Amino acid sequence: MSGAPSTDVRDAGTARSVTLRDWVARWRPLILIVAGVVLLAVVFGLLSSSAPTGRLDPEAPDREGSRAVAEIHRERGGRVDVARGLEQAAGLVTGDSLLVVVDGGNILPDRAPELAELAGGAGAVLLVEPPPHLLSAVVPGVAETGSTPVRTRAARCPAGAAGGAAEARMGGALYTADELPGAVGCFPAQGGAALLRAELAGRPVTVLGTGEPLQNGRLLTADDAALALNLLGEREHVVWLIPDPPPPGSGQPVPLDALIPREVVLGAVQLGIGVVLVALWRARRLGPVVAERLPVVVRASETVEGRARLYRSRRAADRVVEALRLGARERLRARLGLPADAAAAQLVRAVSARTGRPGAEVDALLYGSVPPGAAGTAEPSDDAALVRFADALDTLEREVRRS
Repeated sequence: MSGAPSTDVRDAGTARSVTLRDWVARWRPLILIVAGVVLLAVVFGLLSSSAPTGRLDPEAPDREGSRAVAEIHRERGGRVDVARGLEQAAGLVTGDSLLVVVDGGNILPDRAPELAELAGGAGAVLLVEPPPHLLSAVVPGVAETGSTPVRTRAARCPAGAAGGAAEARMGGALYTADELPGAVGCFPAQGGAALLRAELAGRPVTVLGTGEPLQNGRLLTADDAALALNLLGEREHVVWLIPDPPPPGSGQPVPLDALIPREVVLGAVQLGIGVVLVALWRARRLGPVVAERLPVVVRASETVEGRARLYRSRRAADRVVEALRLGARERLRARLGLPADAAAAQLVRAVSARTGRPGAEVDALLYGSVPPGAAGTAEPSDDAALVRFADALDTLEREVRRS
């Protein structure tokens, strides 16, 4: 009687032995993975804040954005207005404004005349990497003649044309203006100049083959910063036109990355990292491949006996006879030097010539062909007949080996 309560207490204590620490230790890999995914979600959420991103975007603080040069221009007493479309820019441009046009490929060819009209009302124009249809509409007489790698180049033109920069990281598209007298090219390369300035109706127009000098990451270089700030400093008021991509189906090819929201890309990256972590965790739990010893070893004789018992239980004497004949034929072919696909008649003739037995007798033993009127050549049907048949095949093989 006194032992029963102690058993219950011990069982109850065993049931309570799984503590929170044990549970955490058991599920620690999964907890770490979930915590890592949550941490990545927080980091990506912070990265995908409301701050805009985009190349040459005057509101983007990333390396390829242009927020730094815009802010410096404002600190110098200037004003920078950002327009995301031609209609918005039309309400901002005045005769004292500098119109800066980036991402001109988002302006469809049929709207190029609207941009030309807008540029005609500005005090100065700066085109950054303009596509051919905008170049011909806004600056007739200027042609794109090739391209060159972007690298540090000497200005090789009047200091005022290059914004006071003796050298800068320039390149990209190259331009010529043979039909415009007084046009000045800077940062020349074979085929044209990466910066070209011309006068149209008393209005200065500058064409840049690359926008790198305007990017945040390039303002640490003195000459690049001088070029960018002096180009914007031509006018106190700057209207920065960075048109949004045209809607799908408008006839203008839209880059795939412009159609996929940034949140979708970040979510896909998080999901991929989570899948990889789970796969690594599960692979680690499986461990290395281990070669295990077989629990039992079956001797070949037992396999033969088991197969024989199976034939006997099914009374498959015909299958036994065919198996014996097949083995005898293979051994005789090898003994006589015949190919494995030797015809039956060829094997029968070789065995008959080696042993001196009649061919009909050999054929009956090896292939079951019974000559007409022959006695004692019926196919074996019981155990005794099978034993005699196996002995006959063994005798035939011995005769071949002895001869």
